[in-house]
Amino acid sequence: MRISCVITGILLLGGCQTLTMQHDSSSQYECAGIEAKLTISDEPCDILRWFDYRFSTDHLSWPERKQLLAELGDNKVDSFKKVILSQSMDTPYQARLRAQNLLNELMPSLPDELTKLAGILLQQPAQKLLEYESALVTVGKINSRQSQTIEEQRMRVEELEKKVKEQHSQIEQLMKIETTLSNKDRQND
Repeated sequence: MRISCVITGILLLGGCQTLTMQHDSSSQYECAGIEAKLTISDEPCDILRWFDYRFSTDHLSWPERKQLLAELGDNKVDSFKKVILSQSMDTPYQARLRAQNLLNELMPSLPDELTKLAGILLQQPAQKLLEYESALVTVGKINSRQSQTIEEQRMRVEELEKKVKEQHSQIEQLMKIETTLSNKDRQND
């Protein structure tokens, strides 16, 4: 029993040491000149530069990002920049949809690691947001049609109530006439 506890403890400590060693080796990797030119590659520094670009443009308003978009060309790097610039929440639906289509065109030509990251960080969230916005527009249209139908039905109900009141009034008049005729017949008898 003691031996199995000791062996388990040694294995756990050995596993922790391995994790610590792996963590230390990955944290020693440094990128010189993170501000360097953006390129499309799987190099860790290039991927970090794209992250930096995304975070550095995140605070910009839509008009500012729209201006930057207008200045970009049609090469891969500029196209990827266009996608990133169109990811913020204040981007209009049409611009976000255009960026999503552009990303779908770019994805097959991107390196593997960049494709995976773009899929997770750009494509999936943007697609979900587009779906939600589309659903909201659809629900809005349905609500608008239902409101119009309700208004039409309300007006029809008012018309029917008016007709019912008219018919009720006519029935009361006929009843008065009948009562009057009935009373005259009794007096004549």
